[in-house]
Amino acid sequence: MKLIFVCDNTAAAADANLNICHRLACEMKRMGHDVILLGNCETQDVPLREVIDGVEYRRFYYPINRITHAVLREYQKSRSKKKLLGMLLRHPVTAAVDVLRWLFGWNPIECRYAREIRRAVRESKTDGVIACGGSFYTIHALAKTNVPCTRVGYMLDPYWKNHVTGGRRAYKEELFAWRRLDRMIIPPLLEKDYEAAPFAGLCKKRITAEFPGLVRGTECSAENAEKERCGLLFAGNFYSDIRSPLPILQLLGAIAPEEKLCLTVLGGMYGTFDAQTEALVQRLEADGRLCMPGTVSFAAAQAAMRQAEILVNLGNDIENQ
Repeated sequence: MKLIFVCDNTAAAADANLNICHRLACEMKRMGHDVILLGNCETQDVPLREVIDGVEYRRFYYPINRITHAVLREYQKSRSKKKLLGMLLRHPVTAAVDVLRWLFGWNPIECRYAREIRRAVRESKTDGVIACGGSFYTIHALAKTNVPCTRVGYMLDPYWKNHVTGGRRAYKEELFAWRRLDRMIIPPLLEKDYEAAPFAGLCKKRITAEFPGLVRGTECSAENAEKERCGLLFAGNFYSDIRSPLPILQLLGAIAPEEKLCLTVLGGMYGTFDAQTEALVQRLEADGRLCMPGTVSFAAAQAAMRQAEILVNLGNDIENQ
């Protein structure tokens, strides 16, 4: 069987959506299927085609403007229309694209994905396309693309519920995708979001499956208990507008130094820390209780997660999460 996984930002080694797609693609390859992982890359310093762990990556360069997402999340917090208008006026091109999308349902990144999906299916004579919906435009693009094969959406989040602007458009877009695609895969935690009408009427298309394990087993041993410091680990990126390390840093700072807890943060920072967070970072780093080496390879992150004694999870600071 020939399969195509579609994912956004296929050059981001620390991206959870990509790692889920890659793990699934590797397992399908191990079972004897031909697998392609298709998606955009936001930088030109990665090859457009390469093979990783036996999976063929096909990339196309398309830098996605994330200004709008930051603007809308800021509006969700402050609800200041005046501030929202000012931010959009400072970015007129982004504002124009959003207006066109709102009025006519046109989205340039979805159009590009649709074109690349059609090309990949035509060239590889694919049996099925699975669009991973960390960013919903991959699923929406597949739903709008007529290709002679099975089309599957993989929902990592309910788009209509998590969309930063709320509103009915996100609800209609996701409902459109459910109706057009052959199957939709969701994790068990999302089942309740789709029990009500009209999604309940589409339950025959629903497949419930747990996320694939990204880390196999653990290498933690009794020897770790004798180490000088107990190792806490957070693996993921920070986004200054929705995900901040401040709560865990405050907790770590409130614990007495003699408890010998040390937090390692593997991941990048999009934006900048506020003054309070920056002060805590500097104090804890000086005390040897915080280590922030930045973004590392997926293999390095896996190894660190296997050896950590405590894994820390930091969620998004937005209304529905």
